[in-house]
Amino acid sequence: MNTDSNVHIAVRLSPRSGQPGIVGWQSASRQLLVVRVSEPPVEGRANSALVGVLAESLHIAKSRIQIVRGAKTRQKMIELGMDIDAFEKWALTIPVIGRSKS
Repeated sequence: MNTDSNVHIAVRLSPRSGQPGIVGWQSASRQLLVVRVSEPPVEGRANSALVGVLAESLHIAKSRIQIVRGAKTRQKMIELGMDIDAFEKWALTIPVIGRSKS
C-alpha cells in the first residue's frame, strides 16, 4: 500500500453526484475508497474534482496527488505524496460503508 513516502489507494469515483465528497471505505479492510464529485467525466473535470476533494480532506497540496491508473474509468489507483503514518491516521477517520462478511 505504500512505497517510502508515497501511499497508493484504490478509489471508486462517482461523477455527477448530487452529494459530492468522500463517502467512505468499501469495507473494513480499507482497500477501496468511494468518492463522489458533482462534475461530469468530461475533459478531466471529474478527475480534477477528485484530486481537489482528496487534497482538502488530507490537507496536502493537489500537486502531491496523482492518478497513476484509471484516468478514464471509475476505478482508479491514486498515489499520495505523504507519510504512511499520517495517511493511516487519516484513513481511520473515514467511515466504513460496506459490510464485512463474518
